[in-house]
Amino acid sequence: SDSSCWRRLRVVHSDRRFHDERVAIVKNERSVMSKSGPASVKGDFIDALGKNIRIEEDLRERRLSGTSLSNEQFWEAKRKVFAEPDFSFPGGESSAEAQQRAIRVIQRLLQEYGGKRIVVGTHGDIMTLMMNHYDYTFDFHFWKNTTMPDIYRLGFDANLALKQVARLWN
Repeated sequence: SDSSCWRRLRVVHSDRRFHDERVAIVKNERSVMSKSGPASVKGDFIDALGKNIRIEEDLRERRLSGTSLSNEQFWEAKRKVFAEPDFSFPGGESSAEAQQRAIRVIQRLLQEYGGKRIVVGTHGDIMTLMMNHYDYTFDFHFWKNTTMPDIYRLGFDANLALKQVARLWN
């Protein structure tokens, strides 16, 4: 594939404060637009990019359950919603529902900014579900082993097919 037609997408998993090295990675991206879910917009993320960030409500973290969960219940609930994509706990959102809303945003952005680099900030769960849409190997075990934050570069071809995944943070 001709690399000039590739669409590059940086997915920043922003559940915890950025470390200096991660800030540098994000800041050095020559992106035309930055998008973020509402709860992942933190002062350090905005400061790191030094540019206007447009909020995409559909990149918000999913609500796992309508009730509080203990740490043990949380891990079991995460495992279950990844294993059974259509399952949701009362007051929560299924993996399929969360994935669909996030993918609508990603596909629109890839079409709107075709051939350009964009940075997307979201939570690790949503990041994993977006990646899982294109490659099922991005699953619960992948999510569990991500760092917080984490940064991935996704490369798409002109047909919006995922062609490259690279972790930018070790």
